[in-house]
Amino acid sequence: MIRFRWAVLAVWVVAVVAAGSASAGLSDLLTNRFVLPGSDSEKAANILKDHFGQKPEGSFTLVVATPPGQAEALLPKVRAAGERAAEQLPTGRLAGARAASDHVATASIVSKLQTADAKVHVAAMRSAAGEIPGSTTYLTGQAAIEHDLDPVQNHDLLVGELFIAIPIAMLILIYVFGSLAFLLPFMLSAAAIPVTLGVVWIFAHYMTLSTYLQNMVMLIGLGIAIDYTLLMVYRYREEHRSGRSRIEARFGKISNKRSAVHVGTFSRGGRKPT
Repeated sequence: MIRFRWAVLAVWVVAVVAAGSASAGLSDLLTNRFVLPGSDSEKAANILKDHFGQKPEGSFTLVVATPPGQAEALLPKVRAAGERAAEQLPTGRLAGARAASDHVATASIVSKLQTADAKVHVAAMRSAAGEIPGSTTYLTGQAAIEHDLDPVQNHDLLVGELFIAIPIAMLILIYVFGSLAFLLPFMLSAAAIPVTLGVVWIFAHYMTLSTYLQNMVMLIGLGIAIDYTLLMVYRYREEHRSGRSRIEARFGKISNKRSAVHVGTFSRGGRKPT
């Protein structure tokens, strides 16, 4: 790690850039849908999936609010809007349209997609459905709700992390380290977190993962970075106080031959070369 430190650094830079670019679209692959095994809703979902090839989490409802008494008359237009929206959804099809009341008409769109795969098509479906003159059109469903909630949740969590958690952690680290070493945990986490999210991005294509996984990765990543930084800085200061130079306190004994670095295993009783 020390002898080939520039190669190691180059690999990490490439990994951070590649993983950071990939994980930029991670939120679209995550879901905040929770399943309760054995519940009636889960049993109904399994019946739809096993016998009708439908997944409720990937289905949508087009809701059209009409003036009183016009819901039945607007059904052909509602059905046409539902068909246009279904064309923008892979495996999507219009299951039917009906008047829910004298002033509300609905169209059901079903698909075989998971929530994470369906919600990325919400904007295109809304645009394709368009507006019906004299009425107001809404596209709802599990995937549509998640599509609308994700930006709100991400903003609130970002505020909590950047403006509350990290500043408090920084103040504590400044007090504990008493030097610019307090920046080391943030440097470590700035490399570890994007790479971890890049790995999560790969698994998110094949597994159902929670929206909050991003925040868990950031929390644990920063926590581990702080933990290991405390260990490294403490050991460095301990070795430096014992009389070793700054270089030896960091890397161990350095020989002049080809500038090779010999790393030692330190203990309170002295250094044992390895």
